[in-house]
This record gives sequence, structure tokens and C-alpha cells, in this order.
Amino acid sequence: MTVVIRPGTAADARACAAVHVASASHAYRDIFPPSAAAPTVQDLLPDWEDVTWVAEVDGVIVGGVCVAVEERSPTGWMLSRLYVHPDHWGAGLGTQLLDAAIATAFAADADVIHLWVLEPNRLARALYERRGWQLVPGPTLPNEGTTAIDLLYRLERPVDVAQSSATTP
Repeated sequence: MTVVIRPGTAADARACAAVHVASASHAYRDIFPPSAAAPTVQDLLPDWEDVTWVAEVDGVIVGGVCVAVEERSPTGWMLSRLYVHPDHWGAGLGTQLLDAAIATAFAADADVIHLWVLEPNRLARALYERRGWQLVPGPTLPNEGTTAIDLLYRLERPVDVAQSSATTP
């Protein structure tokens, strides 16, 4: 099995949207009622046109992540999507994609990155918390057709120890 994490392109949008549908259908089945409209690849396609990184297994896209400057973010930077096909959960691909997205934002001089995550999505929240993301008390987003809310998380740029000691008198 060959795993590659590579920069995403607009040509990857359809495959990432398909992964999003498969992942959301599995992860959210106990969060949203059966009567809720399921997302379609066509619905999600515009959301994936700016995919930042993709994960490939044996040449097939099985995950993607988007991170970019976004006006809705309190600090400008938002991680807006991170999805891995359920057949590949537990293989570390989500962590690799997350780390690549974080590195991209920090390399572009972001000091803080934000993301929204469904409150009952315990697997995703555990991943983010293990990687140092912290819950921002207060702000939430409602979701139509359910009582589930999105919680806001933030990740601050780590202090570069070598840089901080070099500037300390």
C-alpha cells in the first residue's frame, strides 16, 4: 500500500467531494435524522475546488483538507474541511492531512487557525484535541434539522523556542 499526501488541485475536487459524502454518511448517521437531506457530490463540489492537501492510497484519493484565509474566521484562517474515507479511518491519514494543513497556514504567517466541528462528532474532536486544538467557549453554529451544534476550536502557532531565546536579552 502506497500512501501519498500531496497538494490538492481543482482537478481533485470531485474525488474529495465523493470522500466527503462517504465520510459524512458514516460519521453523521447518528447525528442527523434519517429524514435529513444527505449531501451529494454535486452539492459539495464547489466546497472542494480549493482543496489544500489530498491523501492518496495506491493512487486513489481517500482524503482531503482545506485551509485558507476566510472572512468568517476570527483570525482570518479557517480549516474548513477534513474528511477521510471511512475505509481508511484509523490509518493516520487524518492526522497527516491535518498536520499538512496546519503547516501550510503557519508557513503563510497565520498566528491562529480556527475550525468548526459538530459537538457530537467525538472522533474528530478527539483528533483535534490530541493535536493541540482548544475549544473556544461561547460561539456555536446551529445545524438545520437537528439539535447538534458546531463548536469553534482554535490552534495557536507554537512559540519557536530558538527564535524566542535569540530575541531575549
